[in-house]
Amino acid sequence: MLNKIDGLWDELKSAEAIEKEIEKQVNDSASLLGIKPGYVFPVSAQKGLLAKINHDEPLLEKSRLLALENH
Repeated sequence: MLNKIDGLWDELKSAEAIEKEIEKQVNDSASLLGIKPGYVFPVSAQKGLLAKINHDEPLLEKSRLLALENH
């Protein structure tokens, strides 16, 4: 799991730029660990928890926590 992706959420960056940075970090982490990128789950655990408490589906989706839980 690659946590703290919410640190990359920057209102001055486009969604594409943020996604590209997350993808780079996933690939770099996978390479460093010697695993496939599909085994690295980028999440914001804090935002995921907040979304679950507040029943905030858009934030939960953005946190990517569900992908990890569903795996």
